Amino acid sequence: MFIENQFSTLFDYHWHTTKQLISSAESLGQADYHDGIHEILFHILRADHGWRVALSTGAQQTPLSSEAYPDLQT
Repeated sequence: MFIENQFSTLFDYHWHTTKQLISSAESLGQADYHDGIHEILFHILRADHGWRVALSTGAQQTPLSSEAYPDLQT
């Protein structure tokens, strides 16, 4: 039970923090966004996608390409 609660807490924290980062990024201008936050958010997206695919299929897929996600909207 302890491990399940710990996992749930970390999962909730991850999504809460990610939503806050995205919300803050929406208020930035294009230049400020691309000065660092884009790489951080893309890293989170790539990691989350990799974990989701691996856990649901049992297989690793080719990581997402940053060129496919040039801005916050994508």
